Parts: sequence; C-alpha cells; structure tokens
Amino acid sequence: MNDSLFMNILLLVCMYPILLIVYYILKNAALKDHTLFGIRFSDEWLSKEDVENLKKEYQRSLKRYLLILAFLPFLSFLIPFFSISITLWMVWLFAVLVLIFIPFAQGNRKMKVLKAERSGLSGQDGDVRYTELKSLGAIRTIRWFDFLPATLLSLGIAIYSLVGLRTQRYAEFSYVIVIYALCTPLFWLIAHCMDKMKTSVISTNSDVNVNYTRADKLLWKNVWMVCSWANTLCTALIFLSVLLETDGVLSPGALILWGSVLMCLVLMCFGMYATKKERKLSKHYAAYKDLPDEDNERYWIGGMIYNNPHDRHTMVPKSIGIGTTVNIATPVGKICMGITALALLFIPLSCVWAMLEEFTPISLSLQNSEIVATQIKTDYRIPVDSITDMELVHEIPKSRRTNGTGMDHLLKGTFRNSEDGKVQFFLNPNNHDFLRIEADDVIYYLSGYDDAETLEIYENIYSK
Repeated sequence: MNDSLFMNILLLVCMYPILLIVYYILKNAALKDHTLFGIRFSDEWLSKEDVENLKKEYQRSLKRYLLILAFLPFLSFLIPFFSISITLWMVWLFAVLVLIFIPFAQGNRKMKVLKAERSGLSGQDGDVRYTELKSLGAIRTIRWFDFLPATLLSLGIAIYSLVGLRTQRYAEFSYVIVIYALCTPLFWLIAHCMDKMKTSVISTNSDVNVNYTRADKLLWKNVWMVCSWANTLCTALIFLSVLLETDGVLSPGALILWGSVLMCLVLMCFGMYATKKERKLSKHYAAYKDLPDEDNERYWIGGMIYNNPHDRHTMVPKSIGIGTTVNIATPVGKICMGITALALLFIPLSCVWAMLEEFTPISLSLQNSEIVATQIKTDYRIPVDSITDMELVHEIPKSRRTNGTGMDHLLKGTFRNSEDGKVQFFLNPNNHDFLRIEADDVIYYLSGYDDAETLEIYENIYSK
C-alpha cells in the first residue's frame, strides 16, 4: 500500500464520521423548548405553520450541504498527487467544521429579524440572568486524583520516549508517542474547565438545580475519563510496539493507523451514548423546570459563538447540541480564538508546502567538492573527501519511511530496510539509476532529477 492510499484510508476512517456527527447534531438543533435557531419565540408572533416552514427550509439547505460534503472525500482516491489529495481533505474538513453551520447561522439571523418585526423586541433588551446561591453555586465532581493515574502513565511514556528511545531502532516514533501522550492531560484540563462551569438554574428549587448540575457534570466527567484512558491505552500500545521492534501488523506505523481508528470508534460510540444519556437527563428534569432559559441570545454570534463580556465564566453550555464552548470575551476565550485562527492559517500553509514538495523537482550537483542535494532548500551536503564507499545501483531496497516525505515521485528523509538499517533517501523512485553512498557512518541513496544527472555526478567523482 503506497503512502497516498494509506493516508486517504486513514483520513476517511478517522474524519468521515465527523460529518455524520455534525449533521446529526445540526439536524436536531433547530427547534428546542420554544427556541428556534437559538432565538426564543412565542406563539403570539410565530405560528406553528411559520415554525414548520422555517424548519423545512433549514432541513433542505442542510441536506444540500450534506450531499456535497459526503461525496467530495472520495474524489481524493482518484487524484494521483498526494499534495492535492491532502489539500482536498483539508478543504473538506474546513467545510465540515465551518461551512455546514451556515444554514443555522442564516436561520438565526432570520429569526432575529422576525422577532424585531413581529414582537416589537430588538433582542437587545430583557437580559435575564439567574444565579444559584446554594453552596455558592460551586458543584465539583472531579477530584484532583481522578485523572492522575492516566496522566502519570502517559507522561512517563512520553519522557522515556524522548530520553530512552534515542538509541533505539524506532527513535523517530518518539515524537508521535509524545503527541499522543500529551492528549491525556489535555482531556484532564478540558474536564476541569467543564467542571468549573456555573450551576444550571432551571428551577426556583435549589435542590433541583444542584442535583441536575451534579448529574450533568458527572456524565461529562465520565466522558473525559474514557477519552483519557482510551488515549493512554493507544499511547502505551504504540510505545510497546516500538520497544519490541515488531514488524508486520504490529509495527508502530500499523498501530498508529489502527489505534487511531479504534480510538475514534470508541470515542464516537461513547459520545453517542453520552448524548442519549444527557437527553434522558434533560427529559427527566423537564417536569421540574419552572424558570425560562436565560435571555442572553444577543451574546450569541450566529447562535453558535458566545461573546459576553458580562459573564466571567470561560466555559458555557453550547446553544446547540451538547457539551460546552468558550466565552470569547474572556482572556482564556481570546487565547482559544487566537489558537484556532493560527490552526486555520496553518491548514493552507501546510497544503502549499506539500504541493511545493511534490512538484518542485529535485536536483543533484557537485559544488566545491561536495555533493549537494537540493529541492526547496539544500537537504544534504556530502563532502567528497568523507565518502568511504560509492556505487551506482539500479534499484533501491524495499524500505519503510520513518521520518520524511514518501510520495510517488519523491522519497526524502529517514528510511529503514533490512539490508542497510537506517538510511537517508533523496531520490525519485521512478528513475533507474541511483547512488548508494557511505559517508561519516551514514548511508545515502540519492538520485538527480533524471538518470543523466545522476550519472554525471557518478562519473565526475570517479574521474577525479
């Protein structure tokens, strides 16, 4: 299986469910407790027929987005170029996370206009807020040691990977292990932020508010506990495969693929379970609800982004779906927005870099008694005096990439094979002539743009 097909399968399995989850959430998010697209309404100014028409228009628009986005990922399997295929996936992910919310935002804007026209309210007045004073509203379900075992195990694996795997065969995988390991304390941080959210006020009875909030927070505590242990288990399996230096189906690369797939499936299934549990919880406490929802709709941009400078809480319940979102008016919220903006900026930059790598031709030249391998930049400089062995070969050994670029027309970086062990590749695998060079205890496999360029380097060195 080539790298392009491997990547497309991995992205399809891990990312395609995101579309289905987002669609499922949005499909059921329009109408909720006399609130349409995040705007509260009354039967006096919006009839049942009006509500049904707005819902039908929203569902039609949402289905159009779903059909287009459901089809696009499969085009990546028809594209022969790795960089263009990855770019398609990145554009698709952006569309799923941003563009598919456009129908809801349009409905939210339309409802604000209708509310102003029919009810005489602009949405800028009547900001009602409720606060639970029992126990000062402080309900905590997470103890400091709940996430500690998983976090210590993950961090221990990360530290050993950075320090102890430097001399191991798969040292390059240490960075992948560290990235996985750091997700565990991240889940702890998210759980802690959600646990600090203010008490939900749905009733004039304080006991109802406290019990409802505690049950909801316990549910989400369990969600993040499952996330942390699933991630820790996946990290440990990859770490053990590196230590044991296994090949075949239990190789680190295979475990990264199947571990990621399995973790996505586990989290998706448990997320669906948590969604149903939260709905049952809300349905159970609906009979005790004797207060309207807080009238803070003017602080929701498009019904989805919360921007309330009068609310000191960083994490707040989402206006649609389940879970929480950040208040971007708080300092932490601004930092989160900045990180999000940088991540969105990184997507097109990474796609451009991938295209440059794939479509910029490689070059091999002899300059000042050095073999210089250049593509976007100078990748290798090998002094001729340091070469202990050089031969012209007509095929490269079957190798596995551990760090670098693996495309149909470019192999560059660190690879491993059974003949040489760790080697450095800089070549076009479609060529027929390659240089195998040993210099300073490093083995290189190099080629020029074409066979003529490779042969010229070989002949120039041996003529001296």
